[in-house]
Amino acid sequence: MENSLEHISDILHNIKGNGTFVVSGAEKIILPGLRVKNLGEISFPIDPVKAKSLIQVSHKAPFGKGSKTIYDNNVRSAWEIDATSISFHNPEWSPYLKKIIKKVKKGLGFEKEKSIEANLYKLLIYETGDFFLPHKDSEKEKGMFGTLIIGLPSDYTGGLLNINFDGRNNSIDFSEAFQSYKIPYAAFFADCEHEVKPILSGYRICLVYNLINKDQSTTIRTPKFSSQQIKISKLLISSEKQFNKLPKVILLGHEYTPTNFSLQNLKGHDRPRAEALLNATRQTDYYASLALLTHYQNGQLESDYYYEGRYSYRNRGYREEPDYDGTMGEVYDEYSYVEHWSSTYPGLGDLHLEQKDIITEFNLGDGEPTEKEEEGYTGNAGMSIEYWYHYGAIVLWPKSSHISILNNRPLENRLEWIDYYMKESKTPDSEYTDIIKEILLSFVDYDFENFNRGLDVKTLTRALCFVNDPTLIQNLNNVLNALFDTIGAENWMALIEKYQLSIFKNIFISAGNSSNLYKIGVLLSVLKKLALEETEEDLELLELIDNIPNYISTNNIHVVKDSYLYYGDRSVGRTEVALFLILDLVVLSNFKDEDKNWVLNVQEQITKSLSRKYLNKVLVPALLESKNRSSLFYKLLDRCKQELLNNTKEKPQPPENWIRKVPKTENHTKVWEMLTPFLNSPIDFVYEYRANQQLREGVENALGSVTIDLKTETIKKGSPYTLKITKTQQEYKRLLKQWNKDKSLLHQLEKFA
Repeated sequence: MENSLEHISDILHNIKGNGTFVVSGAEKIILPGLRVKNLGEISFPIDPVKAKSLIQVSHKAPFGKGSKTIYDNNVRSAWEIDATSISFHNPEWSPYLKKIIKKVKKGLGFEKEKSIEANLYKLLIYETGDFFLPHKDSEKEKGMFGTLIIGLPSDYTGGLLNINFDGRNNSIDFSEAFQSYKIPYAAFFADCEHEVKPILSGYRICLVYNLINKDQSTTIRTPKFSSQQIKISKLLISSEKQFNKLPKVILLGHEYTPTNFSLQNLKGHDRPRAEALLNATRQTDYYASLALLTHYQNGQLESDYYYEGRYSYRNRGYREEPDYDGTMGEVYDEYSYVEHWSSTYPGLGDLHLEQKDIITEFNLGDGEPTEKEEEGYTGNAGMSIEYWYHYGAIVLWPKSSHISILNNRPLENRLEWIDYYMKESKTPDSEYTDIIKEILLSFVDYDFENFNRGLDVKTLTRALCFVNDPTLIQNLNNVLNALFDTIGAENWMALIEKYQLSIFKNIFISAGNSSNLYKIGVLLSVLKKLALEETEEDLELLELIDNIPNYISTNNIHVVKDSYLYYGDRSVGRTEVALFLILDLVVLSNFKDEDKNWVLNVQEQITKSLSRKYLNKVLVPALLESKNRSSLFYKLLDRCKQELLNNTKEKPQPPENWIRKVPKTENHTKVWEMLTPFLNSPIDFVYEYRANQQLREGVENALGSVTIDLKTETIKKGSPYTLKITKTQQEYKRLLKQWNKDKSLLHQLEKFA
């Protein structure tokens, strides 16, 4: 199989686009009316005096290293003026620039309809001895795919612009254009490595523009490659049976950043090669997707490092730290994966691949990476560096292996494919129905222990309604049990409407007996909706409602804590779920109002534990929000009023004096012995403890381990410092606030007749 795929790679290599990786030329000189802030209009040619004045209003040109901006004359020596300080006042300059862009479009292989523009980035000045080592341009704004350089007339020698890509080199000498009274230009893709050789004499001055793709919908012109596509199709057919649980990847030529990666933005020969392969797969039983393959490397940082002043938050001041600008030595770890997909197909998620599954004409990890990040010394570890290479690629796999490949992908990827097949289907019994069923059945073996509960599983319920297969529901009982609360009440209602409640009865009973508050919440919400909509007696529904006291008896709804889970398709706190649950119980009790034992049993389960937090945050708010006046509502109302009356019987009073109870804990006994006279004093409310930091921290730790009306403050005077301990009335204030809250709730409940 590898031989067949390598043959495909060979065929693609012979497909050439209309463009190249670099375009250069020269146009007749016009005066752009160039003005520079604080300097005025610049005359041409630019003589040494004017060049020096430009340097006076410029600043040193940096270079990008990862997310950093670095100034290092050993890497780049030049001057720059920002675009915000530059303006053009000759109206002929704009059409002149458009003329150059038109030639750039044609040279790089863009169609005439393609909309690109050039945004001014910098004016650069290289004086004698200046240079820029080999580098790649970063993508500085959305849609940027390349760089345009326009040379301004000046007399200089040297400064050769070398551009390299895919083993090819192009050298451009702007200084020659000055001799023939022309303005030179050069444009190239952002991932082309380029350098500026040292200036031997004079001043090299140029404008730098970012080339921007403005129209994402149009494409680079691609020639027809029908004969090559036929050959590729035959090779794919012969390789089909040799695929197993992983797809194969054929790499294109360029590197790309995830931000600007798409079929429309492919560079050079990548576009026609990608189209030829994608078109060939459409003639066969294959899936193929454009994607970014990322090759990651982690290894030893080899570098001469220099020191750079940085602010240290730990030491609260500026200090010198080493900054590194090196390369990778020994490689500790490397692997390849696909995570960015650009296709009409859903893709396969974060897909890790072995080297044997990647077909390429070059070695992965050679040359400059798309991204890199360096790390200095950490503890006993040495310096390390990370590389990321992002290669354009085509991922392909036969449809006959699709299910086996998909069975090894995350649940969200399977749901994406189900959604894709439903959109492609014209009717529920289409050619895709069996594939949807196969994917759904693969959920049976899925590990739901580590399931992402934030995933929207609405597609699952839509698919079950789409295929309308009761046997499939029976096979997926365990799956529906595991996802019961994630599916949510609305989606359960859709399933019941499509099928019958009886087919889900065992699933509902299992959810009711699960001791899972969130599942009980969804169950009661569904039962409430069914009861309100039901026009005829439903024995299954009545049986489920009859069992409600048993369901809530196994769930401690009285525990109020700040935990959150996904309840249906949104994140809901446990407290809110308990409140919803009580509201639904009050509604459902309307259907059991004559069953006094049922009502009493439910009331006892709801009120068997009435902590102040549960009463104030769950039960009372539920009653205040409820619109139903069933017998259960009034039983709960009476119980809450009684409890609030007990809680507000005696109003908290401020302490009579400053005596505070001495804590009794096994730890910190020496601290309590020291503070006992102070705590027992009815008149002393401030204690000053002067000691070293370790002893002061010991006292603070002791006080922080207990609930006590004391606050501390470190007085940073003298040596050692003093820990000031002050008695407070926080506990009294807390109790008073709590009492006022209880009083307010009681007053609100007393409004109900």
